[in-house]
Amino acid sequence: EKGIWIFPLFDEKNPPRNYATTCKKWQKQQDIISPHPSCPCTYTQALLDKRLHMDTTTSCAELISPTPQGYGVLCCYDAASTGALLTGLRGTSKFYRYHPRLSPTEHQTNDLDAETACCQLDKSCDSYYQYRPSPTCVNYTALTCAHVYGTPHITTFDGLEYTFSNKGEFVLAYSPTGIQVQGRLEHPWLNGAPTEQNTNTTVYTAFAIHEAGSSNITIMFNEKRTGIEIIVDGTRITNQLSQGTIYDISGGAIRQDGECYVVTYNSGFAAEFCHVDKTIQMTLCSEPYLLDGVTGLLGTANNNQTDDIQTPSGTLPTNQSDPSLYQILSEWAVTPDTTRFWYNNGYSNENYTQDNYIPIFQEDISDATIAQTNDTCGDNKLCQYDTIILGPTVGSNTKQEYEKVKNKDKIKDNYVPPPEGTQVVNVTINDQTTFEIQKPIPGMSINCQLPLNATCSEETNTSVKVTWTPTNFDPTILRFVGEDTLGGISQALGIVINICDCNNHGTCDFDKLLYDQNPNSYFRKVKCTCEEGWTGTHCDLDFNGCEGAPCESRGTTCEDLSPANHRANKYPYKCKVCGNGYQKGGINQTKCYDVNECKKDKGICGIHNCKNQKGKHTCLCKRGFLTNVNGECAPEPTPLDKDVELEVSLDGKFSGSDNKSISES
Repeated sequence: EKGIWIFPLFDEKNPPRNYATTCKKWQKQQDIISPHPSCPCTYTQALLDKRLHMDTTTSCAELISPTPQGYGVLCCYDAASTGALLTGLRGTSKFYRYHPRLSPTEHQTNDLDAETACCQLDKSCDSYYQYRPSPTCVNYTALTCAHVYGTPHITTFDGLEYTFSNKGEFVLAYSPTGIQVQGRLEHPWLNGAPTEQNTNTTVYTAFAIHEAGSSNITIMFNEKRTGIEIIVDGTRITNQLSQGTIYDISGGAIRQDGECYVVTYNSGFAAEFCHVDKTIQMTLCSEPYLLDGVTGLLGTANNNQTDDIQTPSGTLPTNQSDPSLYQILSEWAVTPDTTRFWYNNGYSNENYTQDNYIPIFQEDISDATIAQTNDTCGDNKLCQYDTIILGPTVGSNTKQEYEKVKNKDKIKDNYVPPPEGTQVVNVTINDQTTFEIQKPIPGMSINCQLPLNATCSEETNTSVKVTWTPTNFDPTILRFVGEDTLGGISQALGIVINICDCNNHGTCDFDKLLYDQNPNSYFRKVKCTCEEGWTGTHCDLDFNGCEGAPCESRGTTCEDLSPANHRANKYPYKCKVCGNGYQKGGINQTKCYDVNECKKDKGICGIHNCKNQKGKHTCLCKRGFLTNVNGECAPEPTPLDKDVELEVSLDGKFSGSDNKSISES
């Protein structure tokens, strides 16, 4: 049927999206954010930072509570190898403008969907990372932590270690406008029975934690002291917590982490509570600036251990004897008016207070008794005390916890700068490539993650030399991680690989990627500029000069030339023996050209006009003449010629009834 036909090229109900436009529209709605959250440099540091929740299946840790600005961050690590942070434009660590739990809809649209549109469905990832920069660990500040463990030992924010055994509830940390943490000290049970108690010492059996504007939280032993219970604003929530789940509170969150429970606040505080033997251990951590003005049994957090032990009014001890320190520290007792604890029915602060309690002081223990603990404790005084009071099992646990605390503090505070070197390396298959990676600090060793046929060797005290001859297009990585003399590691330096193979028939254009390559990948294939005579993505195909049948219209067949002859003759083909009306010509007589018979023989049509055509000519006959079957002009027959019966053929020529031409009649 005649007319204009219009067909849709897509489903009108689901039209295709222009993701380049989507990405640009998103960019126009964004502001450049600075500063943004940093990540710990290593997998181990991320495990120690209780503001983060580590997914061990992906080795990525997510910020549990949003920053005060509402930001989130995802920190990913090479846990299977070096444990280094994977960052940069092509790393897996991510900054989120909108925290996944605080603003889930905005997070999905403006973080996840935007990344998909810009980085996967379009090639505008550089623009995306301008507004969502991949986090690094360069500006990461480890949390300042204090610890409570054993029977009962304290390591203050400033690192002072001491033992304070009393009976009652006491202020561990207090800030008028910030955090408040209180601890409950009771006698440990022997053989799991409340009727059998060791009255020579006390252990922590409960904690209360509160931040201004947030919920009141009590962490305590259950009735049989076989596990921990969590009470939030008077409601038991322990059964709502399981591994991997997060319970939201006002201004923060609670989660289970193995055998421990972690409370995090949006402000930056984090506290971990763990059931270990007969006690609950606590680690309280914070960004340093939040501890300004904090006081209590955990110290003053001013990098000065000499004033960590003082009264609430600021009075320092006059001497360092155990009884003198005990009197000073006892003034931090919680009263019914200041308690933050939740109590079972019929109980109050007064039920846990014993004003006249006096523990066994370490200075009262004889050297001979202490010597009996050498096999278990060595010279560890905290272990010695716990072994004497509660036995070798508790003492050994205390020693292990002490060593853990020291090791954790060493790890979390150690920053190692990453190796330095080129960001991109251009390589050609079967050609050797060499480059150097620099060590930014003395004594650093570099862990090189390389392809199987690459080598990494110490070039100098300040660098390593990498040598690599790639043999195929199998994707691989070039990644370098620094390790200092303490065993600390840096974030990873990942190098982008631009790889090419022109099969010695062209040159690599490292500025242009193949059409199917992701510009945000660490491994990218690039284009070739092929020599004359060669074609294909990798210049591995002989150029087919006969494609398009350039000789057939000239009455002959085509012969494809080899690449060498192509370059020599400047043409990719040659035509074989030329047909009628054509003659050879061009460089090395490789082409067939039409013969212009009208110019070659100006009398070919006699008195008539000549018209040249491909492979032939035509005579344009004057009035009174017709073209005969030979293409010549013959006089037009007249009706008076009775012996010839004429008819006009379809080509406009006359012929006789005897099937002879006019010239033959």
